Amino acid sequence: MESLFYSPFITQDAFSVDLPMRKDEKSTLAPYEARYGVDAVFRGDVELQRHEILHNIRGRLEAKYIHLVWYSQFNGMHTKRDLESIQEHSALSFCNKTFPIFLFSDRISSSNRTLGPLIHIAVLNYIHRVYFKPYRTDIEYDQFLAKLLRLDSIALLNDSSAARVGLVLNRAICTRVDRALHDADVPGLKHYSIHPLFRALSVVIRQSDYPSCRVISDISQLPVFLVLTGSTDGLHSDIHSEIDLLKDVSEPISLGPAQGVRTTLGTVTALIMRLQEREDGISGPKPDPVE
Repeated sequence: MESLFYSPFITQDAFSVDLPMRKDEKSTLAPYEARYGVDAVFRGDVELQRHEILHNIRGRLEAKYIHLVWYSQFNGMHTKRDLESIQEHSALSFCNKTFPIFLFSDRISSSNRTLGPLIHIAVLNYIHRVYFKPYRTDIEYDQFLAKLLRLDSIALLNDSSAARVGLVLNRAICTRVDRALHDADVPGLKHYSIHPLFRALSVVIRQSDYPSCRVISDISQLPVFLVLTGSTDGLHSDIHSEIDLLKDVSEPISLGPAQGVRTTLGTVTALIMRLQEREDGISGPKPDPVE
């Protein structure tokens, strides 16, 4: 079986991106790239057929999209204070995402300061892999499955406190984003919104639950907390009953009137993707790809 390499890191050129590649790099090229050479196609030195032109344009757009996704997921906002100063353009990064993931760096040591960003990369890479389908996924207006926020130096005592912080942060972020975008002068603003599922739930990951990749080699098995905020505006599904269906693969968390469970990243991601697909089937995708 051929080994695959995967690196989502982007170069300074928005159109240059490392994609899944086999050891034989030529095997990943489009037929016209193998025929004429990548550089010749990029410079426009060769005449392509119509379907080849469309394929090439889409590929460039996707490379730029991946660059912007990774940049927006890692740029700034690593403390609670950062979240208090959400402005117009930073507010857009929370829009058109299905759910938030809060990664809490709850252990302080020199080694763990390094581990936090690595967990961020591993989780984002996993989300990207399960969500993004080349030439099929809608990539307009910063659409992505999740918004990751890595917050440093969060003191958490137990499962309930971790889940509760995720609930509080979700509500605070939605309030600040709504305020920042109210009457904001942003091109294409009508295509940006906070999705109902984003308001309805939070996913929380503690750095202490990921001691090393030796302990958790499959990132989909990473322990996470799924918390319902209580918001149901705009939803057509009963997400509480959906959570109840996870009882065989989750543990309940005591949150008072709120509902939360401890499960895995893979379980949560599959559930939320299913819920979003159901919502899109009823009310149509947002933003509308036709507009």
